[in-house]
Amino acid sequence: MNSAENVRRCLLIRHLSHGEDFRLNRCPGSVDHYSNNTVRLELALLSHLFTVAIQEWGLGLTFNPVLNIRKPSPGEGRDRRLTADEERKLIAAVKKHSNPMLNWIVRIALETGMRSSEITTLRRGQVDVARRIVRLLDTKNTQPRTAPLTTDATAAFREALANPIRPLDSDLVFFGDLPPVLVPLPS
Repeated sequence: MNSAENVRRCLLIRHLSHGEDFRLNRCPGSVDHYSNNTVRLELALLSHLFTVAIQEWGLGLTFNPVLNIRKPSPGEGRDRRLTADEERKLIAAVKKHSNPMLNWIVRIALETGMRSSEITTLRRGQVDVARRIVRLLDTKNTQPRTAPLTTDATAAFREALANPIRPLDSDLVFFGDLPPVLVPLPS
């Protein structure tokens, strides 16, 4: 290893050891701030990069310098619900859509808090309108869970399951071409 590489490595370690300066929680030359969580995620990515470089590529460091950086607190989670007026406008807009499934999907999402990917991948066997529950198998945290259904969510599921244009070969509650915003992304 030459002296230039040594100097670069020392400067990098010194720079990374000043965790409070990492990204300064803002864009350079701007007043736009990054959220604490963005900084935490970038530090986690950088830490993983160093771990791989040290363990698998033989970087030549004896420790991961990112581990010495003090991470910002996670910050407050979001707690946002539509106002009654926003909800009325949303329902009115989806009722005008040419695909009736959009209305049912939005009503179910509003009533249950389920994610669009959870709703659009549901199979008929997962929905029990008699007991007013839905069994979610593919969730964000990978743990199956049972969600209770409100009266309106149950009514929306009943309407969706009774859809007269349901293909005989589809077990999905919401089948066919969904509006692009609701198509689940591949995992």
